Amino acid sequence: MQIDLSLTITGIIALSAVFSPIITSLIDNHYLSKRENTKNYELAKRQALTDFIECANNAHQHNTSIPIAKYYSALNNLYIYFSSIPNDVHGLLDIEYAKFDKALSNIVIKLSEQIKKK
Repeated sequence: MQIDLSLTITGIIALSAVFSPIITSLIDNHYLSKRENTKNYELAKRQALTDFIECANNAHQHNTSIPIAKYYSALNNLYIYFSSIPNDVHGLLDIEYAKFDKALSNIVIKLSEQIKKK
């Protein structure tokens, strides 16, 4: 039995025409999925920082159990998304009102450096 070279080449071209778009689509979808996950992670980081700022302000102004509980919940969310949390965070609620804004600003600046720019 002889193998016809033109039929072999035609078969290889046909198989590559079928599988090439499938492989390209799989690679593209994998890349888009990774990019979307990274984007969502950065958005979650921003939201965690925003929530922390709001809860810290509320806890410092009202100083009751519910805002303080929300503050510690927001602080725990920071540990999920940020690799290094400044030590100033732990004594933030004990600072007097005049120095609170500056201390919170310093913490936010340090944490903002860990968020990727768009």
